[in-house]
Order: sequence, then C-alpha cells, then structure tokens
Amino acid sequence: MRKMISFVIAAVLVAGLSGCGNSANGREGSNAVIVTETKASETVADANTDWPTQNVQISVPYKAGGGVDKAARMVCAELEKTTGKTFVITNKPEGNGIIAINELAEQEPDGYNLMVVSNRDLFGHIVNDIEGVEYDKDSFTYLATLLEGADCLFSQSGKFSSFDEMIEYAKENPGKLTIATSNNTGLQTVNEICKLLDIQISGMAYSSGSDAFADLLGGHVDGAMVALSFYVQGKDNGVIPILTMTTEQFPVDDLSVGCLTDYGVEEAASPMFRYLMGPAGMDPALVDTIVAQLDQVYAEGSDLCNDIKAQYDSPHYMVGDELAAFVEENYQLRVKQASSD
Repeated sequence: MRKMISFVIAAVLVAGLSGCGNSANGREGSNAVIVTETKASETVADANTDWPTQNVQISVPYKAGGGVDKAARMVCAELEKTTGKTFVITNKPEGNGIIAINELAEQEPDGYNLMVVSNRDLFGHIVNDIEGVEYDKDSFTYLATLLEGADCLFSQSGKFSSFDEMIEYAKENPGKLTIATSNNTGLQTVNEICKLLDIQISGMAYSSGSDAFADLLGGHVDGAMVALSFYVQGKDNGVIPILTMTTEQFPVDDLSVGCLTDYGVEEAASPMFRYLMGPAGMDPALVDTIVAQLDQVYAEGSDLCNDIKAQYDSPHYMVGDELAAFVEENYQLRVKQASSD
C-alpha cells in the first residue's frame, strides 16, 4: 500500500489563529495556517481552488449500463455544464472492479483521477478479504455520496406477485427458487435472508446488474436482486418490484414496495450509496473546491435531483463531516456482517 508523506516548509504565525467553520452540508473548515508565500505555493493554491482546469478521468469499476455507471454519467453530465470541462468515464469491470480500485489508490491525489463506486462493494471487498484487494478503507479520499439506491428483488409479473409467494414456493420447493444477483455482495444478502427465514434459495452471483436483469427478462431465473433503478426499463417488460433490501420503504414518489422490516429480516439490510472518491491524500482545499462544484448541481429542485428521482433513486447527497461519519458507520456494518457469516 502506498504511503504518502508530505514535507511542507512554512513560517507559521501561531498567535491568535483560529479556524472558521463552514457548516454547509455538514462541512467544517480547517484551522488557518499562514505560510511564507512563494511562487510554488501560489501555484499549488491556484491548482487546488480552480479545479478543474483540465479534463477529469472518472473510473467506474463496473460494466456500462448498471446503477453505478448511470449515476456517474448523470452527475458528470451536469458537472460538464457548470465547469466547461470534459469528464471522461471509463468502465473497468475486470476482476470484479478490484483492479480499477487498486489503480485508483496509486494515482496522484490531484483531483483528475476519480472514481464512482458502490459503498457496498468497496467495503465488501475489504472486510471479506477478497483475493487481489490491495486497498483498505483509508486508501481513499471520500468526496461525496452522489445518490442513494436500493437493491430490489424483481420478478416477472406472471410468476410471483409478492415476496410472500416467493417464500411459500421456497418452503415447498427447497433450492428451486433461483435468484440472480449483481455481485457476490448481493449473494450474501440472499444467503442472510435464507438463514433468517429458514428457507433455501439458489442464489447466483453475476458480474453486473445488467447481466442479472437480462437473465430475468429472458426467463432464465425466477428473480433478480439488482438496483431499483432497473425498473425504468423493466416496467414495460412485465417485471415487477417485490422487495427492497432496506429497513424502511424506499422514498420514491410513484412506487410502493415492501422492505425487509415487513418480514422481520432487517438484519439483512444492505445500504447502497454511490460514492465519488479519489486517492488518499487529496488537499482539503481541493476537496472543498470539488464539493463546491457538486453543491451547484445538487441545488434543491435541480435537473440532476429530478433526474435521479425519475430513475427510482434518491438524491441523498452527503459531504464533509456527515459523509465521514457515514463512511465509518457503514464500514463497521460491513465488518459486523462479514463476521456473522
């Protein structure tokens, strides 16, 4: 794991300095530090407050067309409008996305190599000691949550109309109910539900949500546990949402779907957010500048927020202290879940 050490030569005025807090979106300002001004320090300061001055590379460690990919493309399209720069999105699903995440951890923390990733998969890789993982929780700078999604169990309308029907079928036909998941983390959720309800389901982990959903559309599986946003393309193809993997009813305007708490299996809940992150060691001033750009596109009633809602996601945007607390809380949840397997 790369360790970065920064050496800063500065003349510091220690008397009477205090930090000015900025509480917007949960952010807190850093304590002020006065340094001897040089051309080098001015150049760094300008670079960290003028972002972006060049095109930005965005890695997505999944195939195109999935929930994370859609989130990246929606947000980056709006950032291109406000910044005038191009955000180049590259899909890198190889090795279940682990290769791309390893690469991000080794990039320069200059704000021009970023990633959009699912918190569930990122932390799932770490706590489950997946082969090939060379990063840990502290290998990254967490910039924002772009939206909150929900994994949802879907079925063809002519097969099962409710989760109760699925449970009954699974009890009468142990192991014959087939559920496709978008990855191994989703498969863990299926296994946890089976344990809590004392039923047997044949779960199958796919390399992406789009592949799992395609097999449901093709009638090759009984159900698919993928992002609720897939309902946009599924509702005109006879697919119905059965259950969200959340502890409360997911907040979408025109859809009412049961949740895990309705069946007493809330322990299987799997919060799903899309993180924007960069390598560890990004300058706080640079982070503030990136967040300021995001604040613009996430203004209440913005086109971006409306587009997110239209695809059955929630524009749950977190930055600063609120994000830091969530990252730690969610990571500990993954640790707990992994230790109970």
